Amino acid sequence: MGIWISKVFEDDTLVRLKVDGQVVGSWTSVLEEEVLKHRAEGRLVVLDFAAVYLVGPQALEVLKRLKTDGVKIIDMHPLVEQLFEEV
Repeated sequence: MGIWISKVFEDDTLVRLKVDGQVVGSWTSVLEEEVLKHRAEGRLVVLDFAAVYLVGPQALEVLKRLKTDGVKIIDMHPLVEQLFEEV
């Protein structure tokens, strides 16, 4: 099992990515690379985590770093959000 990343919205300044599945192990770097690609193009990135049901420890660290860089994460499951806030 892994993740699926799909563009829900995109324009010159913003991209919204819907993330489905598990953000664990090597899938973390797949997500990070996708986000960094859009950030390098000067876009704000919004990650829709409504369909993410598992986030590994490595992913929590990466997500925290991305959030600090201005990436917005929305619709995170409450249990995942609690883990995210504890990191």
